[in-house]
Amino acid sequence: MKQPLLESGMSIPKTAEFDQMVTAIKRETALEFTMLHLKDCLWPLFSHQLIVNEQQQILAQQENKSFARFYVQHQQLLEKISYLLTEPLSQIEITETLRFLGNQLFCYFPNKQPIAIIQEIDKMMVTVIEKTYSREVHTLKKIVSDFLNPRQQKSLVPLYLNCLITTIDNLLPRLVGTNKAVNVLLLPDTFAPQQRFWSSLFADSIKGVVNYEVLDAATLLQNKLTSLAQAYDLIITNKTVTEKLAKPIIAVNTYPTTKELVQIQRFINQFETLPARKER
Repeated sequence: MKQPLLESGMSIPKTAEFDQMVTAIKRETALEFTMLHLKDCLWPLFSHQLIVNEQQQILAQQENKSFARFYVQHQQLLEKISYLLTEPLSQIEITETLRFLGNQLFCYFPNKQPIAIIQEIDKMMVTVIEKTYSREVHTLKKIVSDFLNPRQQKSLVPLYLNCLITTIDNLLPRLVGTNKAVNVLLLPDTFAPQQRFWSSLFADSIKGVVNYEVLDAATLLQNKLTSLAQAYDLIITNKTVTEKLAKPIIAVNTYPTTKELVQIQRFINQFETLPARKER
């Protein structure tokens, strides 16, 4: 690795030929073509900068001070993430993730902005993942945002999330266990088989850390429900509740509909608790 590594984002000199090309494209397609569009077209040319093995990774840190700073700072980021995982990152995971992050992100270090077309793809991916792992993505997003804010690179958050989620095996499921569980009381006004059906349905359909307890609503006195509700974060029932309770209630049919399951999932996703501190 004799040639210097990239120390900034892609820089393309503006020449007379570029102006001529812009004019030709506009004449033929009626489209405006800017330097940003050219960068989007040429971004695969970064491929020659890839660090593909551990030996190259070590050499890059020795020969390039900027790259060494990148590794030190991003190792600190990975250590913060590792602290919140049920299964901490191994040294191999840290080394391989640092190498991948260097390949993908060093061109923006320390204060460059991402290429527009890649940024949109990452935003779309994060939006899709949040539908299932909303609380976990929120936790990860806060860590990454705190890391990037001092460098005023908030726009890189989706790209960082994408890189971390796709590089570290089972990252979000490993974060799941660090969230305090949502305690849900199921109050079906039905017979025993239906109660078992509710237990299995919600456990299989709702994503997240949730503890369910099933009680028979038909035999539960209203005054007892008022005091019992204090121990739960959410009550799900098909029974008419006449008294106001201090905890939220979601009314469902005897056979909950897809719309009702979506409503419950949304509540779980948006439920805010402090992460449970992991014992080490």
